[in-house]
Amino acid sequence: RRAFGPRLVAEGLYGRQDENFFPEDDEWVIGAALEWPLFTGFTHRYQLASAKARQKQIQAEYEETMRRLKLDIWSAVSKLREAYEALQTVEPQIKEAEESLRMATERYHAGAGTFSDLLDAETVLVNAKGRRVNAERDYRQFSAWLSYQTGAESALPPAK
Repeated sequence: RRAFGPRLVAEGLYGRQDENFFPEDDEWVIGAALEWPLFTGFTHRYQLASAKARQKQIQAEYEETMRRLKLDIWSAVSKLREAYEALQTVEPQIKEAEESLRMATERYHAGAGTFSDLLDAETVLVNAKGRRVNAERDYRQFSAWLSYQTGAESALPPAK
């Protein structure tokens, strides 16, 4: 905005003039000038408008970045909670599958169950353990993602 107003320039000079050794005349000059551009082709107005537009653009980029960061953190927290809950629900499934396998094994040894029943019970147990591995992987992955998004050391305590 200062480009729109006048500009004051002041200069001063002091020295000695000594052509023939004598006389030593003091020489000094003081000057001031007032510059006021009458017409600059609207350059200053365009520069000011450009600077304001750039400021608004930077502000909008900042706000968009903050919104995106908040969304990423919220998403990471949500996914981490889902993974934690999945990890908590898979343990009872494993215990149930182990008990089912134990009973199928006893029935098979007693002659009351088939080998197919035994294999089915083992398959259910293996699938439940696979779900636990996937749940642990997801938990660790989303915990690391949340830590990255927030800059924290760890998001939640390790799953048990």
